[in-house]
Amino acid sequence: MPKRWRIDSLSLAGFRGIRESRTFDFHVQRTLIHGDNGTGKSTIALALHWALFGAFPEGILQNVGHKEFVPSIGTPAERTSVQVVLRDQGGSPCIVKRQGTLGAKTRLFSVQRGDVVHVDDAASVLQGVLGLDQSTFARAVLLQQGLLRSFITDDPKVRRAAMDRMIGVDDVTALYDACKPEPIARAIADARSAFAAAEAGNKANTEMLATQWENAKAIARQFGHGDADLVPSKLKALLDGVAQKITDLALRHDVKQDQLAPSALEEDLHTVGSRFRARLQSLRTASGMPKRLAELDAQRQRLVQFRKRWHDVTGECTRRGEELLAFEKACGAEERWRERHTDAQDALQRAKAAEREAHSLLSLLKDAKAIIDASAVSSCPVCEQMAAGIGPRLDARVRALATAQGDSLSRATREAEARVSELEHQLASRSKLATSAEIAAASVEDLKEKVCRLLGVVALTEDAVDLRLQAAGEECDAEVASAKERADALNDDIEAIHRALRGIETGVGGAIAKRDEIAAHEKRMKANDSSVQDAWIAELERRARSVEAIRTALHDARDSFKKAQLQNAEDRIEGFRQRLVANPMFRSMKIDVQIRNAVDDYEFMLEAGSASDPSRHKARFILSDGQTTATAMALFLGLAGSSTHNLDVLYVDDPSQALDRPSKGALAEVLAEESNLRQVIISTEDRDFIEALRNAGFTNDATVFSLENWDGTPTVSVQGQRVK
Repeated sequence: MPKRWRIDSLSLAGFRGIRESRTFDFHVQRTLIHGDNGTGKSTIALALHWALFGAFPEGILQNVGHKEFVPSIGTPAERTSVQVVLRDQGGSPCIVKRQGTLGAKTRLFSVQRGDVVHVDDAASVLQGVLGLDQSTFARAVLLQQGLLRSFITDDPKVRRAAMDRMIGVDDVTALYDACKPEPIARAIADARSAFAAAEAGNKANTEMLATQWENAKAIARQFGHGDADLVPSKLKALLDGVAQKITDLALRHDVKQDQLAPSALEEDLHTVGSRFRARLQSLRTASGMPKRLAELDAQRQRLVQFRKRWHDVTGECTRRGEELLAFEKACGAEERWRERHTDAQDALQRAKAAEREAHSLLSLLKDAKAIIDASAVSSCPVCEQMAAGIGPRLDARVRALATAQGDSLSRATREAEARVSELEHQLASRSKLATSAEIAAASVEDLKEKVCRLLGVVALTEDAVDLRLQAAGEECDAEVASAKERADALNDDIEAIHRALRGIETGVGGAIAKRDEIAAHEKRMKANDSSVQDAWIAELERRARSVEAIRTALHDARDSFKKAQLQNAEDRIEGFRQRLVANPMFRSMKIDVQIRNAVDDYEFMLEAGSASDPSRHKARFILSDGQTTATAMALFLGLAGSSTHNLDVLYVDDPSQALDRPSKGALAEVLAEESNLRQVIISTEDRDFIEALRNAGFTNDATVFSLENWDGTPTVSVQGQRVK
């Protein structure tokens, strides 16, 4: 017979509503925990659940991380700890300890039996000891109001999930829901559609490839290749022929190159073509033709430019000489012009001297006139003539010098200056012409020296320069024509090889590639043979039948188990209902399992009238809220009592919500009777219910914890004695 375990003590530190360390001893048969809302009653139930399973009952802040929910205010998550001491009938302990929170690096979960502490296998050891998992614990040990509300809700989905959990078939239901044949049926339909589409596509590809094959053969024929050439061995022979042509071309143009390696059958055609083209380019460069043509063209351009320059320079020199000769013919020789210039300068000097003498005499006469007019003298101080007749004569002389005679002298000076200026301008023009002629002659000599260097001769006469440049140009043209002819021949040979190579690549290579593509297509079609596809679909259909069979087996097994569980608990449920629900109209209650839209649904049916002529009514439509709660309580107690496990405990958290005083009294009597069979722990803030428990004798020999004055940790008293 397996051992029966009970809770001996529960120690908390930094957990939810209990910040400081507190230990609760449950070593007696009955325990009552009471206190106002928010003093930490539910914390004790949650701590027990968390210590055993590392999680919380379903519906308790499912979307909040434990690190946010577990630690008390102001306590680091890693300092949270809960320890549960369990004892069997013989007094042997089993110590369960959990520290930290899920996700914290400091989390530690251990189970100690005797001197052995289990860590890695702690969860499996604990399940072996208690004989239950978290789901069984929630439906057979720990009763919370959330579960009761799920029984009586109008939502069939929630009601179904709660009843499945309570009966213990929730895992089977989850497996049944997961085994759906519809996805396989859709996969079969999709596969058939995909296979049909693939078949149509393959047919279209076959026709397209056949057309492309004929086009490829036509292109090959355009390059002179027949069907016999469209094989890999012939392709290799054609490529070897191209390699030989390149070797022969190099020999014909005296270009030394290494022998081209023969192509291999497995070698990529593009790689071979690139190697051949690179060799042809190397041959073109090594022949020197492009370089020689460039040199000859540059030499020809230089000869043309020198000859044009020679014509320009000699023409300029001739023009400058002719201009100088024309000037001298018109104006005389340079020596004659210089004599005239000297005579003109002498005449200018004489005119300026006469003008200066006239100005001096005019000044002297004016001074004499002023002296005579200023003093009474009898004779002139200059000529000693009598002053009586000299005044008028002086005036006449001054006027003559200042007017006609002065103008004549000034005009003579200006004419002399103009003549000198004209002669100097003529001399400057003649000098400029002479200089230009000299520069032109020097340019001719300089260019002649450059022509000699270009032609490689020591000296040339001016008459021979143009003839020699013309002859050199004609020789260069002939050499260019000869070199171009040789280069054209080389280019023609190279282009012919390029054409042959393109024909092999585009014609033969393209056709062979297309034939390989057709072979690959035929291979894929063979791999996708309809028999293979039919076998694959048949396998899917077999699996669909297997899934359906599994679903049927799960459904039948679940129904059988549910009926057995409900039948086994029927008398207990009815007994609890009659005690908890005071309604004389109904003589019994049945639990119907109905099928709605291929989904099981549970319905509490109340029976009235005689056994031979009963009337059935849905409890949730007839009973009050409190009666429905009491009915759900009866269901829980009845099913919990029929569960098989090793934890001989019933933990009831706040069970009296929505109950009236008579129902509370009836529930207190039921729980007091249950405490004679197993360990019962009750948590409540309902003073009427506490009084009912006292009246029912539950508190006799019970441990009563009173929680009050919460300020992070509640003050805990046991039967009036404060606990530290």
